Amino acid sequence: MLVWKNMTVNDLQHVLSIAGIVHVDYPESFAVYEERLRLFPEGCWVAVSKDDDHAIPAGYAITHPGIIGQPPPLDTLLGQLPDKINCLYVHDVAILPTARQYGLGGALVQVAHRLAKQQAIMQMALIAVNQSAPYWYKKGFMPYQTASDALRQKLNSYSDDAQYLVMDVT
Repeated sequence: MLVWKNMTVNDLQHVLSIAGIVHVDYPESFAVYEERLRLFPEGCWVAVSKDDDHAIPAGYAITHPGIIGQPPPLDTLLGQLPDKINCLYVHDVAILPTARQYGLGGALVQVAHRLAKQQAIMQMALIAVNQSAPYWYKKGFMPYQTASDALRQKLNSYSDDAQYLVMDVT
């Protein structure tokens, strides 16, 4: 059984390796993962075996506070978290194909939802790629209805099927 646990600096090489397998078309530098972990460690997790403290991660998830409708561009350092936040942005989720049968996506939504509530953040957002939007719809995310030109340009930099999705945190 795999579970989400807090990411540490020691996990970053595994995160980069998983990203290289799962997100071949969306590469990001080591510095991006390192910065997200430094800026918001409570929103970074790895999927590991529940019974093995030294297990190699089979997936990772990175979230951070953001502004609805304004996701950061791919492979870009933030510098700092925004002052006026109104969403928990799910920056990246990658699960190795061999670990996709363990319900990690649904468990991640629950973990992120709980974190958003603890932080008094009322929405979550993500960019769905690789034709994953229907999966995220089943988890409660919906298409964002008021996309700006800047958001549309960012989505186009990912792929033709990229969609910006949001979920209310209740």
